Amino acid sequence: MDKEKFFEEITEAVRKEISKVPEDLQVETGEVVKNNDQKLHGISLRRPGQEAAPTLYLEDCLREYENGRPLQQIAEAVAEALRGALQKAPQTADISLEYQDVEEKLVFQVAEAERNRERLKDLVYRPAENGFVKVAYVMLEEDGSGNLCFAVTKRMAEDFGYDVERLLDKADANTQQRYRPVLTEMNDVFMGGSCAEGGIDPLTEDFGKAADGMMYVLTNESSINGAGALFYPDVQTRIGEILGSSYYVLPSSRHEVIITPERNAPGIRELQALVRDVNRTIVEPRDVLSDRVFLFDREKNRLMEPAAMERRVDERSSR
Repeated sequence: MDKEKFFEEITEAVRKEISKVPEDLQVETGEVVKNNDQKLHGISLRRPGQEAAPTLYLEDCLREYENGRPLQQIAEAVAEALRGALQKAPQTADISLEYQDVEEKLVFQVAEAERNRERLKDLVYRPAENGFVKVAYVMLEEDGSGNLCFAVTKRMAEDFGYDVERLLDKADANTQQRYRPVLTEMNDVFMGGSCAEGGIDPLTEDFGKAADGMMYVLTNESSINGAGALFYPDVQTRIGEILGSSYYVLPSSRHEVIITPERNAPGIRELQALVRDVNRTIVEPRDVLSDRVFLFDREKNRLMEPAAMERRVDERSSR
């Protein structure tokens, strides 16, 4: 069955399942632009006049179908999940979006600007460095999945008269306060430990032993959207001090980055090939942070992209 045909049949099957419930519920479908400009086909459920509409993605359903799960079984699971989410969904009509009411809920998530060109047209964000941006979000509730939040749009900022710079400053401060950075030796993660349990706060702690590991994981306490910890003030410098060397940064996903001391690293091309391979075979497209590899030069106290520097040298030499 081709994709479009599957989407039609699963949508119809979900509608039939929802219709069995004696309540006026509307099933809606549409294309949704998600992280990394991923255009996904969403299926949503709402009550008439209700703004909140929990959404699941038909691409996930298609993967289950291709893995052998019967279509009807998938439809039943989707209908049940949508009904359960609708019961818990906060109503935007009941949420005040006045600045004083969202101020303490503001956080940021990091994204690569080039991968999110379409999505960023509508959102409030500020540049970080090396082509990354910090996108402002309102965190409604933390349930371990990091999903109960919504991005601050330019339309919202205009409608409610937000001071955008003040809002972005607050999102920065809240994120750093609520989500402690965590640096963990990769071997500890491989042995079954969590990043939060086995790691240190690089801003305030040392490992208590020589940092001679091959690789480290940098994330935050929740391990959700933890790649943003790389852009906390002084984190990059402190990691260099802890490792005692310059280091490479491999964007593992939007949830974490891999830190490799320069003394232990293979060549830049090998690292780039590794990141690209992982992004294409392991990481979900919506969770990819970047294909690029970065070097924190401890002497210059600066994060840079070696490949971009090489390209600029080649361009100058060819003129």
